[in-house]
Amino acid sequence: LVTNNYQAPYDSSRFSSIPSIKIDQNLGSKSRMSFYTGETFSRTPRTNTGADAFPDLITASAASETAGTTVRLSYDYTINPRLLLHLGSGWNDTDFMLEAAVTNFNALQELGLRGQTTARYFPRIVSGVSDNTAIGGLTTMGSLFPNRNFERRPSGNVSLSYVTGGHTFKVGYIGGYLVEDIENHGNDLNLAYTFNNGTPISLTQSLRVFVQSDRVRYDALYAQDQWTMGKITLQGALRFDHA
Repeated sequence: LVTNNYQAPYDSSRFSSIPSIKIDQNLGSKSRMSFYTGETFSRTPRTNTGADAFPDLITASAASETAGTTVRLSYDYTINPRLLLHLGSGWNDTDFMLEAAVTNFNALQELGLRGQTTARYFPRIVSGVSDNTAIGGLTTMGSLFPNRNFERRPSGNVSLSYVTGGHTFKVGYIGGYLVEDIENHGNDLNLAYTFNNGTPISLTQSLRVFVQSDRVRYDALYAQDQWTMGKITLQGALRFDHA
């Protein structure tokens, strides 16, 4: 028995772009403002998880796309030589998507299979033979995707620092809010067919589309203190978090 004598190739290349810009500006002798914004985008024709060498039409793998935006704005003001005020705000979002390689397949016209809500995907087909690719067999055909994940994270912080020659004290607040929505679309047929020797023996129907929504608010208060006396430095801090 000859095994592992063929390596099936597939395209797992990745395209990424990460443009960004940062601006710092002094506003007089006592204040300073900083601004940053960045975009990220990445796409892979086939993810490594669950990838196979089937043609795009019948592959169980998926293409992935990730896009995100980060924005930060901060303001620092010197109240007096010993007191420094800091204000900050931020925004971060992420969109993640898994999508089938072919999105215009009509299962009713091409295969006579009913049940699709829209003509988009090749149906999910699971064979009854061995799926051990080392000795032959047949893996599952058809995609379970798409899935989409949307996250939005606004945030803010404020702090006040007191600084002398040997003493530094700082108090502050950090807060934010998470908005996450996960859309589980799946194959538009919402069906998985199982065949044994060419004969259909079962099908699995999914109740999709369904959306998972998460909302989390988090707050934190903190205080930190540092004393320096000669060669000895003492530090201490307290923090309270709530979500």
